[in-house]
Amino acid sequence: MKNIRFDLRTGHLIINLNKCVKCTSYDCVKACSLYGRHLFRIEKNRYGPIPNYDYAEFKRRCIECLACEMMCLFGAIEIKLPLRVE
Repeated sequence: MKNIRFDLRTGHLIINLNKCVKCTSYDCVKACSLYGRHLFRIEKNRYGPIPNYDYAEFKRRCIECLACEMMCLFGAIEIKLPLRVE
């Protein structure tokens, strides 16, 4: 399996699909639908969240709420938002 990477407005989101294999609760998808913009879905017989939109639309729609990362029980989602200090 591999990692999926999505560019965001100010950073990027990485999903490690190797860690998603163990998941049965899909809390990241639930969190995104409750607190974010419902960017993911779960398909039968697939591991990990599947984006509802293409990569360009994903970047525009994500509000970078961090809910998916915080609710992931296996640490499969990592959001990096670099801070610029000048």
